[in-house]
Amino acid sequence: MKKKRKLILHQSGVLPYKNENGTVSILLITTTSGKEWIIPKGKIEKNLSPRESALKEAAEEAGLKGAITGESIGSYHFEKKKSGRICSVEVFPMKVEEEMENWEEKGKRERRWCTTEEASTRVSNTELKELIINAAKFLSGLS
Repeated sequence: MKKKRKLILHQSGVLPYKNENGTVSILLITTTSGKEWIIPKGKIEKNLSPRESALKEAAEEAGLKGAITGESIGSYHFEKKKSGRICSVEVFPMKVEEEMENWEEKGKRERRWCTTEEASTRVSNTELKELIINAAKFLSGLS
């Protein structure tokens, strides 16, 4: 019996950061279930580029406004729990310029600033963990 291949959904997300006096902090959010720590991400909307979609997700899911400060820093994959579909998430570095007090998913998610080391231990996805570790050096060079 032939195994059915799973379709890959393409998403984009941001690695929200701030760099204060050479110390980089990463902002993580919880999943809507509150059980896992992740980064803001979501499907790439038809009328938006991956970068624009990522910025929109940052505002909706984490109440963040900012600027993407470079090219994609990599991607990671995860399986959606409900559908079993595989998602490929392209990640962009986003310098946080504003943290909104109220945002669309405020009641559904928690947000937390972490050191890059703490962020890499909080996320459970191995590929996202590696992406955060690898991005730490790059982000420390950005203002």
